[in-house]
Parts: sequence; structure tokens; C-alpha cells
Amino acid sequence: RHARHAPGQDHHQPARGLLKGFVDGHQRPFRLAFPVRNYGNSHYVRIGNGRFAATAGWPSVTARHKGNWLGAAPTGREIKMRVMDFYLCDEGRVRENWVPIDVIDMQRQMGVDLMAKLRQWRTETEEQRRG
Repeated sequence: RHARHAPGQDHHQPARGLLKGFVDGHQRPFRLAFPVRNYGNSHYVRIGNGRFAATAGWPSVTARHKGNWLGAAPTGREIKMRVMDFYLCDEGRVRENWVPIDVIDMQRQMGVDLMAKLRQWRTETEEQRRG
């Protein structure tokens, strides 16, 4: 989702608080949970068209799970991450970068079956609805 900018704000500058939210909500917890990451040069797919570009390849990143992340306690397991990068470029600079991560697969490697949890939640919700 794109950040909305205030009227008159330079569209090349991040919305106020956006960077802090990114650091506090994603970057810091991720780096604490996976302190040593190997990027392995596996982004072998590179495409671009005009101002847009993308890179992909699996596994994109490998790292040892050493801290709590999204509710999963440290496992010490090596996790292989499926990641893609999408870029918006303008005036010779990357202006935006979107990075979808396959969290369901990462959690599976950490021993958490999110799909089973979803099925359980759905069953419990339906039972509550029936009363």
C-alpha cells in the first residue's frame, strides 16, 4: 500500500512517521530475529520497464532464526526466505521499494502452521456464531 502525502508535500519525501513505523514495526524486529542474513546472490531474475523494475529468485535470503518474530519463539533453524523486490525509479534514484515476503512459508519452517491456525479459528468462529 502506498503512503498518502499531505497536500503540498514533496511526493519524493516519505510521509511523516512512515520511516519510524517501518523501522519499529518491521526492520528492527526482523533484524533482531535474524541477525545474520545471507543474500547469496540468488536474485537471478531481473526485469524492468520504464520506471519500474523487479528482482526475484529463490531462496532470496537465508538466515538463522535467533529471536522472536511474529509470535514465533527462536528455533535456531536456518530459514530460507522467498522474497521479491519491486522498485519505482525516478530521476535516476530508487524512490519506492516493495518487498513481499512469503511469511506463511517462513512460519512453516519455524514449526508454525498458520493454515491450521486459520482453520481452527474459522471453526471456532462458526461455532460461536451458531451459538
